[in-house]
Amino acid sequence: MRASWIAERGDTEELPGPTSSYGRERLADRKLAELRFDLRRKPLRAKAGRCVTQMHYAKKGVITPEMEYIAIRENQRRDLLSDLITRQHPGQDFGASIKRAITREFVRDEVARGRAIIPANINHPEPSR
Repeated sequence: MRASWIAERGDTEELPGPTSSYGRERLADRKLAELRFDLRRKPLRAKAGRCVTQMHYAKKGVITPEMEYIAIRENQRRDLLSDLITRQHPGQDFGASIKRAITREFVRDEVARGRAIIPANINHPEPSR
């Protein structure tokens, strides 16, 4: 699902294979062949001078498809929840103010501030659940 989002940004490049000596040794180890997933995609890395983290994009003001996806998921069935469940529990909010509806801008701002993280590594394009 995320592979096309990553490719559309145009800030990564495909590598021919593992670049570390450890990765190459494990790939050459025939005893591990039956344990490997049948991955057909090559590893990616950021192009020279580029940064591909969600925090980097957020700090630049960019709303990524990942941020939009999170906003959609966070809002699912939220309108059906009672006020008791959605009410903020007592405690430290660290400056965050959870809105009734989570917007993509809210997600971007929280990531930029470091109060939210998106585990979205370019070499793991499948979404976290």
